[in-house]
Amino acid sequence: MNKVIFRLIVAAPLMLAPAVALAGSPVDNYAANALTGANYQQVVAKLEPLAKRDRSDETLLLNLAMAYRHTGRHADADSLYRRVLTLDEVELDTTTGGTISSHVVARRALAARPIALSQR
Repeated sequence: MNKVIFRLIVAAPLMLAPAVALAGSPVDNYAANALTGANYQQVVAKLEPLAKRDRSDETLLLNLAMAYRHTGRHADADSLYRRVLTLDEVELDTTTGGTISSHVVARRALAARPIALSQR
């Protein structure tokens, strides 16, 4: 049985790389406010040190991956999305009242990754 952790998702375009925050948390541990404000460099600065210490927090990894994507660090983002797929699948609450699996978020984000084209 999968562990279930309910968290709030702040939807990003197409919900391919959602920002998530611990529901009811008085402290912005997951940089949700910075994500909502599209302050991706701030998100990276806040979450990168935390991710080095904790590689098992799905919320942290998904938020950092989203910030990496938006700052052009696609390989780093993909690495984190793949890491999420190795962890237990957890259910996340969405801002629209639904839920979504952490694995679904990671798979959708990986499927939507940009294609690097060679220059001629």
